[in-house]
Amino acid sequence: SQDKGVELTLETAPLENQALLDAVDKMSLDAMPKNAKRGTTLTSFRDESKAMREQTSRLEETNARLQAEVNSLRQRLGQADRTLQSVAESKHTDDESDRLAMRDLARSLEEAKEENNKRIAETSQFQQMRKLMQSQSAKIRDLRKRLERYEPDSVKEDDGDDF
Repeated sequence: SQDKGVELTLETAPLENQALLDAVDKMSLDAMPKNAKRGTTLTSFRDESKAMREQTSRLEETNARLQAEVNSLRQRLGQADRTLQSVAESKHTDDESDRLAMRDLARSLEEAKEENNKRIAETSQFQQMRKLMQSQSAKIRDLRKRLERYEPDSVKEDDGDDF
């Protein structure tokens, strides 16, 4: 071709570019495509976000249930405190009223004893017994005086026996 004066030029750049493009396509097929990879990542984020929203919802429900339980327990504790305080006040009042009742009963018992002693003292039998005791006591004194004349030492030892 040079002998005839024709010059031939061959441009290899497009062939090289084509070879490179084929190699890139082959790599794209072997590796995960960009769009597919991005879609998987988005799907993964969506799934994770959905799972987190579900977990958040469950946690909020649990929190609400626990808050309700805490409020219920607080109310029960408050009621128990009020009941305990009421029982303590009632017990104190009962104790005080019991003490007053005991004092009144003791006073009534003393009055009843005094009244009973008065009644006994006013009976004829008691009066007769008293007179008998007084006369016996007078006789004992008289006997001691007589005994003192005859045995003075013996009477001084027995002085503690007076009725």
